[in-house]
Amino acid sequence: MDCSIIIVTWNVRELVDACIRSLRDGAGALSYEIIVVDNASSDGTAEHVRKTFPNVMVLAQKHNLGFAAANNRGCEHARGRFFVFLNPDTEVRKGALERLVRFMDADQKVAIAAPKIENPDGSFQQGSIRRDPSLPALLLILLKVQRLFQGGRALSSYYYRDFDPGKTQDVPQAMGACLCVRADVMRSLRYFDERFFLWFEEVDLCRRVRAAQYRVVFVSDAVVMHHGAQSFRQQLPLRKQLEYNRSAFRYFYKYHGAGAALLLACTMPFNLLISVCYQAVKKYAH
Repeated sequence: MDCSIIIVTWNVRELVDACIRSLRDGAGALSYEIIVVDNASSDGTAEHVRKTFPNVMVLAQKHNLGFAAANNRGCEHARGRFFVFLNPDTEVRKGALERLVRFMDADQKVAIAAPKIENPDGSFQQGSIRRDPSLPALLLILLKVQRLFQGGRALSSYYYRDFDPGKTQDVPQAMGACLCVRADVMRSLRYFDERFFLWFEEVDLCRRVRAAQYRVVFVSDAVVMHHGAQSFRQQLPLRKQLEYNRSAFRYFYKYHGAGAALLLACTMPFNLLISVCYQAVKKYAH
């Protein structure tokens, strides 16, 4: 079998329905299986997928495992040569997955192939390809002053503002909305690091892949549409900020040591206060 397509869902029943329907054209001539890992949705996602798509394997979890751990549960049941990690708020354009797999079949050193992620209007989704996060860039983001430094070197480099989406090329990291990964490499790296509940898990994976002397490649003629953050949009701002803070701290502790992680931690009470204020204002406005 060519591909095991793993979709982690949380309360996005209509979107996952459209995502699954897009795979027939998106996979082209590939042989594939679809595995949906439902993170304890309350909107009947698991039941809907079982009823509507009887050939899809559904792994319904008793509680929300997060993105990394839920994808790993899907990997445990997967049989394909490649694992395709696909967000439920995506739709795969015609032949996109086949192009990714054929590209990887032509070069055994490519361990991750990422498509061009587009917005619903067809424009390239900025931020879907980034460089590794630097300490100055993350400090600006956590201090909530990134808009004041948009043209600065740290953020321009991290956000890869000079990236050309019309060119197939090696990249440092790609958004986890759609990643095609060699199954044998994924197993050798022991899958996603489950210490990341959400955010930075794909950044960490791409970094480990590159450290193992494999390539991460952006394939420009493979296109996937991404609505963006539909599951986590349902969470309150404070919860989002807490999860982002935890993941940022773990990532920097893992790769840059305790000093860098503690410096980031010093900014976190400030961004949490901003999140609390925003949440209160939003509640009052409604």
